[in-house]
Parts: sequence; C-alpha cells; structure tokens
Amino acid sequence: MDNILIWLVWFLLISIVAFLLIPRRKLVQLLPFGIVAGFLLPLALLLLIVPLLNLWSFNTTAASSLIGIPLSLPLALIPAMMIFAYYVPRMEANNMLTVFIAAFTVITTLIQGLSVSAGIMRFVRWDLLASFLLTFSIYTLLALFILKYGVLSEEAE
Repeated sequence: MDNILIWLVWFLLISIVAFLLIPRRKLVQLLPFGIVAGFLLPLALLLLIVPLLNLWSFNTTAASSLIGIPLSLPLALIPAMMIFAYYVPRMEANNMLTVFIAAFTVITTLIQGLSVSAGIMRFVRWDLLASFLLTFSIYTLLALFILKYGVLSEEAE
C-alpha cells in the first residue's frame, strides 16, 4: 500500500474535526489561510528539507510524490491550519496562546515521531527535538501573523 493513503486519511479526519469545531460560515473564510499556511508553506519547507538538505526522506512512490515528497502530506495540514487560525485569537484573549501553540507543536511532533516509527518517513540528519523546535517556531510565527493581520474579517465574527 502506498503511504499516500495514510496522509489522505489524516486529511479526512482533520477535515471532519475542522468541520465540527469551526462555524460553517467561517470555514470558507479560513480556507485561503489554510491553503497558504497549510499547503504552500509546508510544501516549500519540505522541498528545502527533503531534496535540497537531505534531512528527511519519505517511503513513497514516484507517482504520488514530488521529488520524494508525498503531496498528500501538506494537503492534510490545510484543515489543521484552519483550526489553528480560528482558535489563536480566542486563546490569546484567554491568555492560553502559549499553551495552545505548545499543544499543536506536541501533536505535530507526535505524529511525525509515529510516522518515523511506522517507516512512513525517515530522519537522515534530524531528530524529534529538532522537529519540535522547528514546529514551535513555525506555529509561533503563524500565531503572530494571525494576531497582527487577522484571517477573519470583523463582520464574520
């Protein structure tokens, strides 16, 4: 079985969670941010990390990948980034933003660690601590962007 199916299952599960947690009228408004922060940014990072720096590798076939990167992996991050963008302002208002970012970081690092253990991906010159630090940095920068520029218009709130 090609590992593309695993990331598609994650995409479906996270999409269901997003559909349950985010009001319907805000899903469409969050979609552009989800595509940029959930698909394009991870794809750019993966293009840097996998073929150029050779820090990771994926167990995938050529038909389901781009230069060794499964395209369904960044696809699975779109609904996750929509959930993240929706809740960042609410967590900041309750002084829970750092805990929220840490929770997303731990979940992301855990999924990555499980992927390595299952043989879906392999660390070449990398480890989970580096993943944790990179992920925490990315989520922090995204949260700062969301708080400064917003992703939901005021009339949609």
